[in-house]
Amino acid sequence: MDQFRGLRSLLGRGIFISPTLKKFTEAAAREKFKNIYRYLIGVWKKAKHHYLFIWGYFYASQLIRSEMDINLLNPKCHPFPIWFSGQAKKFRRKIILFSYFWWRQLWKKRLGLLNLSRLAVFALIISLPLFNATLTSPSEESAPPPKPYISSVDKEKLIPQVKQEVTETDASLSWWLPSEKVDSSLPPPLISARSAVAIDVTNKKIVFEKNPHQRLPQASTTKITTALVALDRMGPDEMISVSPAISNIHPQSTVMGLSSGEKLTLRELLYGMMLPSGNDAAMAVAAGVGNGSVPRFVGWMNDKLGELGLTNSRYTDPHGIGGPSHYSTAYELAVLAKKAMENPVFREIASTGVKEIPASNDHKSYYLVNFLKPLLDSYSGFDGVKPGYTGAAGLCLVGSATRDGRTVITVVLNSTDHLLDTQLLLDYSFESLKSS
Repeated sequence: MDQFRGLRSLLGRGIFISPTLKKFTEAAAREKFKNIYRYLIGVWKKAKHHYLFIWGYFYASQLIRSEMDINLLNPKCHPFPIWFSGQAKKFRRKIILFSYFWWRQLWKKRLGLLNLSRLAVFALIISLPLFNATLTSPSEESAPPPKPYISSVDKEKLIPQVKQEVTETDASLSWWLPSEKVDSSLPPPLISARSAVAIDVTNKKIVFEKNPHQRLPQASTTKITTALVALDRMGPDEMISVSPAISNIHPQSTVMGLSSGEKLTLRELLYGMMLPSGNDAAMAVAAGVGNGSVPRFVGWMNDKLGELGLTNSRYTDPHGIGGPSHYSTAYELAVLAKKAMENPVFREIASTGVKEIPASNDHKSYYLVNFLKPLLDSYSGFDGVKPGYTGAAGLCLVGSATRDGRTVITVVLNSTDHLLDTQLLLDYSFESLKSS
């Protein structure tokens, strides 16, 4: 029995001190976790300005520089710039704040001159988008007047085979600048667009207007002029080889899905440019029609504005992603749409809901859906034309509808619901024309 006495004493002592051990273990664990927490907080306090600066710059630069068409149906398109586009200015303010804290931390640590010089170069490089970009629309006072990219003398030297004189239709259209207004007793529609206009094309009268001459970014409605110039200078069934220039298109913008080296007709590329708003198709058209030079084609687009007597518009690219020097007005977009809809090829393309292009030896197959298909299917008499979107331009739409022999063209710029605004304008216009 004595041989178990020590064991019983040990067990009894163990049972007696177990609460003390338990308390000691819990206190040690709590202290250990507190130390870990303090360490993590310390790391965060030392590095948070660096993390916040990099995070803020990344997303703010996306917002500031993402003047592109957004297709939510495209899985390659990241919708983040859309969700936060209204807070872009807030992000820019945060960038400045983060930059201040970042440089203050560097100064406190008294880093070496070499490291500071490297960081200065780095900061200069990453700050360039803040100096080159703008989130506000260009004002009428600050925007420069449109200038042709290529003079008539240069055209005669470079491209005599495609130089054309102003036709009688263009000359007469320069006088198609409606100023008379329709007297309507109906209350005007409440629309969200910053600028809008509705014009009775048949009687050459303005039915509705809201800041119609304010210069604003017009996004992909630019492609109306792109198609108009392309059809003026090339037959719709002529072949175009897709230029490597399409690789310069932002990956998040809307695309037709072209591959460099494919060959399609101008008509097929216009379907890809107008229906899914393919920026790659716009670049392919500009390079193909412009004999390999996109700037030359953009120069022709600006020349077309001069021919039509439009002085409040200017283009810097064929797709509409451009910066502050790329703008138009609701009124002038309506004039351009009227001119474009006179072309039967353009009218057919703009009013198509779905287009399937079968594969051939020169290209793969394409299935193209018009962004305006909801209106084409549901709104009686809707003829289509072109929508657009960028972060700076907001939602834009140039629309056309015909009822009872009367055609109305509407334009909404910088809208929050371009489809609804267009329907309200068309309903108001047709009701007003009935009573006038």
